[in-house]
Amino acid sequence: MRDAVQQAFERLDAALDAVRQPARPAPLVVSCEPTIAMKWLIPRLGDFYQRHPEVPLHLFASGGPVAFQRDAVDVALRRNDFAWDGGLHVEKVCDEWIAPVCAPALLRQGKLDLSAQRLLHTASRPAAWAHWRAAGTDDGNGGHGDSQTYEHFYLSLQAACAGLGVAIGSVFMAREDLDSGRLVAPLGFRRDGSGYFLLSPLPFDGDARRTALLHWLREQMGQALPAP
Repeated sequence: MRDAVQQAFERLDAALDAVRQPARPAPLVVSCEPTIAMKWLIPRLGDFYQRHPEVPLHLFASGGPVAFQRDAVDVALRRNDFAWDGGLHVEKVCDEWIAPVCAPALLRQGKLDLSAQRLLHTASRPAAWAHWRAAGTDDGNGGHGDSQTYEHFYLSLQAACAGLGVAIGSVFMAREDLDSGRLVAPLGFRRDGSGYFLLSPLPFDGDARRTALLHWLREQMGQALPAP
């Protein structure tokens, strides 16, 4: 009998300890385009967690329209290249900047001659080269006729790092490779007229988690932008 009573008290103590433990906050589920997540967001998450240890994040790699309810997504970082639901709460983060990027070995006396290079395209943004040319004076008459198309930006950027040609890169997607010297952008970045936005089915006002992520994204993405 004494052993049974002791076991009962031990179970009661364990249950009380569990109740006393503060509940772990549910993660904020963030949907982000795969290349932005891989090349820009994930390398910087340590800074976010250091500043906001109370806001755990769960990344969901996806692009285009967002099924917030079906996928249990709280917020989505997207470029405005598609029409989204007018009922969403939307906050602009920053403008998009793009540029031709290549391995340093493709430069001749520090310059890039596009007419002598293979141009690398991506199926997810097929008009990227046209948008870059439309944003400023054309710096060359196109590639030498041989082009290659990749399914995603991270594949075209990897091909550019390998010296297989010249890719169009977002300043955010290419930032890590530019900083490491694997890629260079000798013709400079240009705004392409689009931008990045944080989408949410719920208001940002009054939600400390959403607001913390929004302000952090604006700061961090703003620091990555080229000088005007």
